[in-house]
Amino acid sequence: MMCDWQSICKTCVKWLLFVLNGLCILMAVGTSVFAIVDIKVMKKYGEGQGHGTLSGDILIIIVCLLLFIVAVFGCIGTAKENVKILCLYVGFLMLFMVVELLVAVYVAVQRYGLEFRVSESMRNQFFRNLTNDELDQHKKIWDDLQITYKCCGLNGPEDYQAIRQGISMSCCPRAFRAKTNYAQHQLYKTCLE
Repeated sequence: MMCDWQSICKTCVKWLLFVLNGLCILMAVGTSVFAIVDIKVMKKYGEGQGHGTLSGDILIIIVCLLLFIVAVFGCIGTAKENVKILCLYVGFLMLFMVVELLVAVYVAVQRYGLEFRVSESMRNQFFRNLTNDELDQHKKIWDDLQITYKCCGLNGPEDYQAIRQGISMSCCPRAFRAKTNYAQHQLYKTCLE
């Protein structure tokens, strides 16, 4: 009983290439979905703050499309067992790795800039002087943010002291959600202590 190691190795390599290309296809689709969701979120919350992020997301989608094409190309070369197609596939893969690295650096730089601009904008909104007409809208926006992200002010409850206002009820989620005024007052008092 002699084993034909060459055919066993060939079959193993073939299936390994199929699995790796399948993972590349899944990664490309997943990353594209992430970028599309990010574009929708940026459109919802304001493209003005996301300068450069939209171009980064579009670049990610294009790179993912290229990854998908290269992975399909690799699957075809593997299925046909064509050495020339596989050599082209490896060349495209190497080129693609360099492009992907450049895109990752570009997107990371854009994200850092976006984070800085958003935090600066939020700081300006929180500490700006408001008229009585604007106060209710400002309070509603910050209540929604604080409840959603379970935070209080920008850096903590001290921010409310800096603007000479009482700490918002939304800083205490249990008190904010209470049904009666008495329960809200008691839970708010407990939270502040």
